[in-house]
Amino acid sequence: MRSSRPFISIVAVMHRIAYPLRGLSVVLVTLVAVTAPAAAQTHFCGWTYVSTENDALPFNEIRVLTSVPVSGVAMVPDFNGVDSSFQIVQSGSNEFRITFSEVIDEGSTFSLQLTAAGEPEFVKVEFVNAWSGQVVALLDAEGLLRDAANRIVGEVLARFSKVNEIIQHWGIILRIHQWGATLLGGNENAMAQFYRPDATLLPTLGIYDLYRNKALAAGKHDAAIIRNYFRYKFLPKRPLMMPLNLGAVHITISGDGNLASANGLYTFVLLSPKGCFLPAAPWDWAPVNARFTFVFKRENGGQPWLIFQHHSSQDPSSKKIKPAKRACLGDLNGDGKVDGADLGTLLGAWGPGGGGTCADINDNGTVDGADLGTLLGNWGVCK
Repeated sequence: MRSSRPFISIVAVMHRIAYPLRGLSVVLVTLVAVTAPAAAQTHFCGWTYVSTENDALPFNEIRVLTSVPVSGVAMVPDFNGVDSSFQIVQSGSNEFRITFSEVIDEGSTFSLQLTAAGEPEFVKVEFVNAWSGQVVALLDAEGLLRDAANRIVGEVLARFSKVNEIIQHWGIILRIHQWGATLLGGNENAMAQFYRPDATLLPTLGIYDLYRNKALAAGKHDAAIIRNYFRYKFLPKRPLMMPLNLGAVHITISGDGNLASANGLYTFVLLSPKGCFLPAAPWDWAPVNARFTFVFKRENGGQPWLIFQHHSSQDPSSKKIKPAKRACLGDLNGDGKVDGADLGTLLGAWGPGGGGTCADINDNGTVDGADLGTLLGNWGVCK
């Protein structure tokens, strides 16, 4: 790593998903740098590793060699989200390794802190499969991560410079990831709870309108309400949010620490691109690249961050952008018309068990005659 960068903290997230044409392995390792005035102080440092190699290997050990002696190497409890147990061993005054009992799992996070005099530099950092002894990747002098064949599989992308920024900025990143993870549950009410009562949303898909976070109005299923957006436009497509590229995220936090904005890029994979949670083969999954701005507010430092304003828009260079349209009640398979296929889906979900599905058009917890009447009333090509 470049000589001006002190060693500080490691935060890792691992995510795997099969795309139609290739496998994608993503490992996010964020290091945050902090300096302090005393001779021997606690230091943190980090990086972001993003690999798109099909044959990128998993790791369960990290070996670190620093330029100066270090002591007190420990896992930071607040940032420990690793499922497996771990062991930290110092094999020398400036050399240590972290070995996990299992391969780092999808979604795992961890952070380290150590004490050193001065500002240590990375001499060598290796990601290792301890069971085979194989080096998966290592950090070179330019901050690039290379595998055993010297191929570049990642690079340093993100850093911070103050202790309070480590906590606050990472808290915002975690909040966005929590928002993304909740999408998989398919619950529109759970998504609405991420937003303040006075929140607004300009969404990626859906009605070309400004959504507001207010109670669902009876009979207004196509109204621009945040809950409706998730219920009728986004969740039925089963969106999977990929881990954020931290190098493409900019966060600003107000002086009192209760207002924050995050701008960046995210990617969703639509597992049911035709909507209504209909299953699709992996080769039909549809990736959506988008830009975001989240504005978070909280009443005080002890309250969770809630979204005040949220803007999300598809990458304008995408050739798959479709015009926004209102909900077509009864079009359960998203093909732009209400016909026998939709009727079959509704009848198949008939009864209390159909509550919460696309067939429960009026959201009363069951699929019954009222839903059938709405479907038949919209029969034909959607307007």
